[in-house]
Amino acid sequence: MDFAVDDTPTGCTQINESSLPVISPEVMDVIFVNYGVVYPIIIVLGVITNILCLIVLCRPRIRDLYVNKYLRFLAVVDLTGIAMCIPTTPLKLTCTFQSYSKALYYTYFGWMPITVVRNIGLCTVVWMSYDRFIAIWFPHRFTEMKKPSVIISKQIVTVILNIVISMPIYISSKIVCIYTENEVYWLSEAAYKFNRDDWLKSYTYFYCICIAVMQFTLLVFSIGLLLGIIKKKIINQSEENRNMQILQTVILLIMNSGYIASTFAYNFILLNKYNPEENQCVATASQESQMAWVNSIALFWSAFDISLYLLFIGDYRNVLKSVLLIKKQISTDNAGEINESSVLSNHPIK
Repeated sequence: MDFAVDDTPTGCTQINESSLPVISPEVMDVIFVNYGVVYPIIIVLGVITNILCLIVLCRPRIRDLYVNKYLRFLAVVDLTGIAMCIPTTPLKLTCTFQSYSKALYYTYFGWMPITVVRNIGLCTVVWMSYDRFIAIWFPHRFTEMKKPSVIISKQIVTVILNIVISMPIYISSKIVCIYTENEVYWLSEAAYKFNRDDWLKSYTYFYCICIAVMQFTLLVFSIGLLLGIIKKKIINQSEENRNMQILQTVILLIMNSGYIASTFAYNFILLNKYNPEENQCVATASQESQMAWVNSIALFWSAFDISLYLLFIGDYRNVLKSVLLIKKQISTDNAGEINESSVLSNHPIK
């Protein structure tokens, strides 16, 4: 529809129709496969999985177990990140927006908040690994750490720090208005992609270094946990409980490896993918493919990480079967009861 120039929003830049940013067919194929097919499948399964995890972890006599305080928080974080992907994913399939509200949402409520939520999940796993590391190597110090107030304080600090550290990148994103003879378009310029200013480029590196520090910390704790198993630091318990502690440590190591791999790949691409003034409109198919698959892997891990506990630990698995009515419901007096010494316990590991 033709319109008068005076009707265009203030600050818009006129361009020729031929200069309108358009995603190349090769890039669009990559984007469609990942964000139009893979992402929706993971989102649906992830929502179902994390809701089931929350139901199981909130069962009577289970919800107060020490490790479940972390797992419930992580499930809420994962579910929040997945929910954020629902409105954001379809917006990835276009390069320009004909609605200012869509450009606004994509710029300020799209990928950057999702990244923040992912990093909160990473920090939560770091706290879990730290606690288990202390429980294995310094059990006498573990008693104070398991207090609910201590765990809640860690979670609050984690959320606040991740939000604060991302704010300079977040607020430096902007929306650009362009128009042709027939239409007005809005472009989303995410600050972490464009690196327009030297200070912002430097801060982007600082942001990635902060995430790299968390990855390295997680790696150190993971090595410590592995050495704890090898050196048989889990002692002075019954063989059954000791085997359960070893199993949970192995599951945590698997979770850690997934977080380290996905966040490292994302950091690497974030720093190397985009040259100044590049975005998905002009990026190559290989560049978008790398970011798309890293996003898919990160989403997959956040969708199914906690399910490792439900699948491989018999006590959790029994409660899940009860929830799904696969197994006969336990009597009311014992519903959801789990031996606290068998699942990362409210007792120090010796």
